[in-house]
Amino acid sequence: MEDYSTKEREIRALELAYGKFKCENLLIITGNNHKEEFVKIKVGSISKKKNLEIKIIPICKWLLSHKADS
Repeated sequence: MEDYSTKEREIRALELAYGKFKCENLLIITGNNHKEEFVKIKVGSISKKKNLEIKIIPICKWLLSHKADS
């Protein structure tokens, strides 16, 4: 993901989703990225911070990995 502001927006959205749903499988699927990337974030209240990882993956790689599962 090359555009920094887009990346930050998507990360903030996943932080909000975690806060509401407590999902830990955080994934951003991109159309223009050719490499996988991992971003570490801290979520939660000040007293209960949790380290999570967001996986950023190109759609072609995501589609191929899910085709093999079906």
